[in-house]
Amino acid sequence: MISGGGLLDDAEEKQITNKAVRDWLAEYKDAVYEADDFLDEIAYEALRQELEAEAQTFIKPLEIMGLREIEEKSRGL
Repeated sequence: MISGGGLLDDAEEKQITNKAVRDWLAEYKDAVYEADDFLDEIAYEALRQELEAEAQTFIKPLEIMGLREIEEKSRGL
């Protein structure tokens, strides 16, 4: 039995003369690219949400400080 990398190496060689292998290999590569794109989208979304959460953590204290300054100015302090 041919293992992981060996299977692909064998398919690469056989695709030259065997259309069925060539078609299978093309479909396999498409599936791998789609899976890779999907994982990239998940990683991007996770990072976006993490950065958004961090931004909210920093913005809230700044907003509060800004409100305090406005309040102090309005009281003439």
